[in-house]
Amino acid sequence: MIVVDLGCKTYDDTDSIGYLIDRFHPEILFGFDPHPELEEGVEVRDGTVVVTRRLAAWTYRTPLRFMLVDSSSRITTYGDETVQAFDFPGWLLTLPVPVIVKMDIEGAEYEVLRPILKGADERISLLLIEWHPEQPYDAGSRDWLLGRLRCPVEEWQL
Repeated sequence: MIVVDLGCKTYDDTDSIGYLIDRFHPEILFGFDPHPELEEGVEVRDGTVVVTRRLAAWTYRTPLRFMLVDSSSRITTYGDETVQAFDFPGWLLTLPVPVIVKMDIEGAEYEVLRPILKGADERISLLLIEWHPEQPYDAGSRDWLLGRLRCPVEEWQL
């Protein structure tokens, strides 16, 4: 089994990677976060191969503006930092199933989930998600997305 942790930066005393390994015991865990303090690399942790990359989940590959707020980051048009984003829905289609996805991406979940509805959601065996207030540019809503996802969804809270 593969686990994908979108927003894997460790904040305070929380460690989403460790929690996901303890709960699901995946063979591989991919962790993505645009925060500059994320250490990229490959390690073995409790029998799980953990691959971390300083990338933002998005709907296509592009540089994005983002801003740092305390120890977290948020994609925004007025941010002073730039990060490379990757095509998460396209990348998800390349993975073998089953895939568990944890998504805590500070408001970008609305944008990233829309293209997943075109079939990639069938590859997800469980979506753990933390919902953030919608941004003014978000046309969709939490309820609209939940009504169309074809995978089980749990609210994410560590």
